[in-house]
Amino acid sequence: MTKQNRNDKKNKVVPFPFLDRRLLEKGLEALHRREFQEAVEFLTEASDLNGEDEDIQTGLVLAFFESGQLQLAQKQAEYMLHNGIGDYLQVVDMYLMILVQLHRYDEIVTTIEYLFEENKVPPGKFEHLSRLLEFSRRMAEADIKSSDVESDAVIQLQLFEIKDQQEQMILAKELADKNIVHNVKEILVYLRSEEGHPFFKTLLLDVLKQHLYNKEVIVEKMGTVKSFVPAQLPDFEDFHQRIDMLKELEEQMEQDDPILLEHAASLVNRHLFLMYPVELEPFSIKTWAAAYHTLAIDYLGMDLSVDEMLEKYSVEEEDYHAAITYIEAIEEFSYPKI
Repeated sequence: MTKQNRNDKKNKVVPFPFLDRRLLEKGLEALHRREFQEAVEFLTEASDLNGEDEDIQTGLVLAFFESGQLQLAQKQAEYMLHNGIGDYLQVVDMYLMILVQLHRYDEIVTTIEYLFEENKVPPGKFEHLSRLLEFSRRMAEADIKSSDVESDAVIQLQLFEIKDQQEQMILAKELADKNIVHNVKEILVYLRSEEGHPFFKTLLLDVLKQHLYNKEVIVEKMGTVKSFVPAQLPDFEDFHQRIDMLKELEEQMEQDDPILLEHAASLVNRHLFLMYPVELEPFSIKTWAAAYHTLAIDYLGMDLSVDEMLEKYSVEEEDYHAAITYIEAIEEFSYPKI
């Protein structure tokens, strides 16, 4: 073999068999560990090897999104749409989610109007996309007005008219990034109203917290009225009743049934987010934990012994049943996972 032939052979790169799938696995593992930039690197390599694989391209959109590289996530979703990669409607859902985070309301309107014009909206998504379209039109119009009017003009948020929880999340994120000085009064009215939804109230309190609002506000949730100073509130992850309750459940359930524990913890996080920063009263942490343990067992269709539960947590039966009744009422306000 000549030297030239040896050099030609050396310069030919032969990919390791199934390397794209191995990189995909590593990227998804990194996503699961919330190491998003590492996931981007693995999935970008996988995409270079196989630019048509649905799993790789979808994983790369999510990795860009979770790592905060929203413009790249948008371009990646557009690449999938233009090349017909993946389930069209699922990719459109991701694309709209990214546009929401980027506040690209005009593009949201254009995309959804196209779906309706081409009859590409399935019956199950018709109502949701209709609401998102109307909301995005309002937000796009508000952006135009805010650029045309004087800086001290007031744009009403019409909080009580926003019922869809995705729209509530969109608006809360929008308010977190804007000057809300002229909207504070409207937010305060919503927080103390009995008609306002507890989920939306939590989001609006966080908006005030991010803006370091340092005055007392009155908050009504599930018939309980309390006052708080938003700037002084802990983050939800540091909400001490949440921490104490999850710790109690872990001590009682982690060794016996980790899957049941995960379900009970999900209920606690969901309900306490609704109630935050109002604490569940008047029972002890053990009583609430016993109630959530019971509710998780009930939802999974498992056998339950009330006597064993009372003994396990050392709680009074009357309090235990009252706590279950209360959290079942909270469950009526359940909302989609985010």
